[in-house]
Amino acid sequence: IQQGALPEKVRIIPHGIDLTLFERKMSDGEANKFKQRFSIPSDKHIVSFVGRLSRENYVYDIIEAARLLLNRRNDFVVFMAGEGNEEKDLNKLVDSNEELKTHVILSGFLSHEDVIKLRIVSNVNLVLMGGFSLIEACASGKPVVAYNVEWHSELVKDGETGYLVSERDIARLVAVIDKLLLNSEESRRLGENARRLVSERHSLEVTSAIKRSCYQELL
Repeated sequence: IQQGALPEKVRIIPHGIDLTLFERKMSDGEANKFKQRFSIPSDKHIVSFVGRLSRENYVYDIIEAARLLLNRRNDFVVFMAGEGNEEKDLNKLVDSNEELKTHVILSGFLSHEDVIKLRIVSNVNLVLMGGFSLIEACASGKPVVAYNVEWHSELVKDGETGYLVSERDIARLVAVIDKLLLNSEESRRLGENARRLVSERHSLEVTSAIKRSCYQELL
């Protein structure tokens, strides 16, 4: 549009996801069984990240947030699932700090089924930079915290479906995570709102209908 394209000729087809994968509730027993696989005590909160372990995804900001959050509480683990070119250095960084070693999990690759379980069992989903992963995080029904960059504000409505934090504002990031872990009712409200918004915009039914409409128009 900025280069002169006519707005009325622009069509947007959103990404769609299978929301049925996120609809099944996990029982307390299932949640604890998942935690046991990764030696996470049942009373620990999970703050999760799923994605490529790269600097573009602000993975070192997450480690720093974990370190600062330890100044406030110790009833949590930061669970980072994924592989990437920073994986080796992240493991070294965590292993060199006794507190981080017991509060940060670098699991490596997880199957999509396990990723969904992780998102659902998490208390907070971190998506500091995300694409498709932001949609899935919101679909989990758990609160999402994201940097206020790129397209994130389309799904993360600050104080409504999650929290937006200014890029690289790690102090604010930590404060928001702490707030969510302290207030389960607020977390539940934000997570439900996020799931509802994803259902309205990114369910396969909605996005397929938009795609069919665009194809029909072209034909």
